[in-house]
Amino acid sequence: MPTRAFLVSLYVQDANSNRATASAPQLLPIYLTPVAGHELRNAVRLCVFRRQITSAQREKALYELEKDLASGVLHAAPLDWPKALKHAEALGRHHTELIGSRGMDLLHVASALTLNAKRFVTFDDRSAIWPGSLAWTRVERTGTDALPPLSRTMQSKTVPAVKMNPLKGGAR
Repeated sequence: MPTRAFLVSLYVQDANSNRATASAPQLLPIYLTPVAGHELRNAVRLCVFRRQITSAQREKALYELEKDLASGVLHAAPLDWPKALKHAEALGRHHTELIGSRGMDLLHVASALTLNAKRFVTFDDRSAIWPGSLAWTRVERTGTDALPPLSRTMQSKTVPAVKMNPLKGGAR
C-alpha cells in the first residue's frame, strides 16, 4: 500500500514522479482506501493552491485517477473503520513521541494493517523504524523527467484480479 506522497507523484509531476512511476508496476494491485482517495484528491487540489500545477492540470490528474480506478489499475479498498482507528491509536501510543507521526500518517499505516497489506511503500527515510508485519519498501531517488500517467504506463500490464472480502476488509 503506498503513501499519499507516493500516489500524488503518480498523478502530479514532482521530484518523486520518476521513481513512483518506475516502481508502480511491481506494486500491483495498488489499493486505495476511502481516506487515501480523499487525501490524494485533496493533495492534487492543494497543488493548484501552491501554484505547482494549473487548474487544467488538476482536472487531468483527477480524470486519470478516476480512469485508473475504473480500469482496475487502482483498487478501491473498503475499510473496517473501527479496526483501523484502533490500530491507529495503538500505533500513535507507541510511536508518535519517538518519530513524530502525524495522525493521518498513523491512519494510513493502520489502514494497511487492517487490510492485511503485505508491504507499505514510501519515500520517507524514517520508514525503517516502523515495526510490525508490513514489509516497508523505500523507493530510491532518481531523476525528474516528465512521465506519462499511470494508466498509460500500465497499458501493457495485466492487473491481477483481487477478490475483496467485505467481512474482513482485506484482500484474500
